[in-house]
Amino acid sequence: LVLLWSPADFDAEVSVVGGAFDGRSHVSVRCSEREAYELMEALLKTDGSFGGRGGVAGGQIALEAGDDAEIRRIERRIKARLMRVIDPADREAPSVPISKLVE
Repeated sequence: LVLLWSPADFDAEVSVVGGAFDGRSHVSVRCSEREAYELMEALLKTDGSFGGRGGVAGGQIALEAGDDAEIRRIERRIKARLMRVIDPADREAPSVPISKLVE
C-alpha cells in the first residue's frame, strides 16, 4: 500500500492511496473540499473502473503481468495525472509507503 499523494503536512484536502491485490491495482481518494469522483475520473480515465460520491471514491485497474514494474508504471501514471489537476503549490508532496507512516 502506497500513499500516492497527500500534502506534506498531512493536513490534507486530498489524499490518494493505492496498492495491488488479487490481480488489480486499487486506488482510493479522499477529499474534503471537492468531489472525489471527479478526481478519480481524472486519475483513471479509461484505464479501469471507479465510483464514488462526495468526498470518497475508489477505483481499480486490472493488472496484466502483476509484477512490480507494472504496478510502479500504474502508480507513476496516476501520480502524473494527479499533478496536472492539483494546486501547483502542493505538488512537492511525497509518495510514501504506508509502512513508513506507522513506524
